[in-house]
Amino acid sequence: MGVNQTIEEGTRDFLWTYGCEQHLVSRFLRTASGFEERRDGALAIIRQIIVNNGKQEVLGHLDELCRVEHGIRELDQKARDHVVHALLTFLLGVHLDLYFLKVSLAEPLEWKIAGLLHDVAYPAQTAAKLSKSFADQMNAIGQSLDADLPTMNFAHELKGLDRLTDGASGLSLIQGRIDSWGLRISAGHEYAKKMGSGEICHGMLSGLAILKIIDLMYHKYNPRGHYHDVFTRGGINWNRSFFDDHIVSACSAIFIHNLPDGCFEAAPLRRERAPLAFLLRPADCLQDWWRPLWGNPDGFPDDMYEMRVDDGTLIFIASDPVRRRNIEEGIGNSLVASDILIL
Repeated sequence: MGVNQTIEEGTRDFLWTYGCEQHLVSRFLRTASGFEERRDGALAIIRQIIVNNGKQEVLGHLDELCRVEHGIRELDQKARDHVVHALLTFLLGVHLDLYFLKVSLAEPLEWKIAGLLHDVAYPAQTAAKLSKSFADQMNAIGQSLDADLPTMNFAHELKGLDRLTDGASGLSLIQGRIDSWGLRISAGHEYAKKMGSGEICHGMLSGLAILKIIDLMYHKYNPRGHYHDVFTRGGINWNRSFFDDHIVSACSAIFIHNLPDGCFEAAPLRRERAPLAFLLRPADCLQDWWRPLWGNPDGFPDDMYEMRVDDGTLIFIASDPVRRRNIEEGIGNSLVASDILIL
């Protein structure tokens, strides 16, 4: 049984808690045949989930990601999809939470944000990559002409991205959550190191961008920052405690989800201490089907992958050895998870 069928059957009775309409998800998983159809179907479902939760202002990010990624494929033929991937990661995470972890690691609001929006800043990373390629070519030409000049590189900086409406620092809020999870990661150091190198980590940028947008929304609908129920039309509650508890957790999980293994060497992710971040990392890495690749515009079919749980162990089967190795490298040693087997 292919992985899409496993996910569909396993999540059928639970997706309503996330604002999903099951018939749309089933149609997407069963019948979406080509990349364009999959992308359009995924975007419609993601929009529905986000609007149902009153966070429609973040749709601008999602629409931009969809539009820019389509154009990026003309510039970078190796660029991968992150719209269909976001929905499949979200659905896979719901399944893992239900049948493997069984301890409800993801509060629904947190998982909606982390699962669906963890890659919204990917176009910025691709732009930086293309800029770096240009600089590398310039440097290579200079070396071939024996030019004794300093190496050129693009410095990418988004000033004010971490500044929130009350003057707080988004990086500081994320750092506090990282510390509470028992991780030994300096958010500010990792962010500055990446930005200063001329590269961009889409995970860090995505986490800060979503945190900033939702903070702006709370400022609009609860300008005095009340820690009691503040309802707007549609029954959306803007109690500031939800921001502190759930939004910061979701954005912190997004911020660290793409960091290299070395960041987790001293203190890997543990499900009991960093539940949401623990769920996002493997869900993101295991979601490898239906992703366009160089020479394979529709990606590998879902029936090349299987998933089951035996005696508490998650067994994920990727029939292609290269894809299996890539999944293993993605998860790496960032998790304390001897009960996840990639075969």
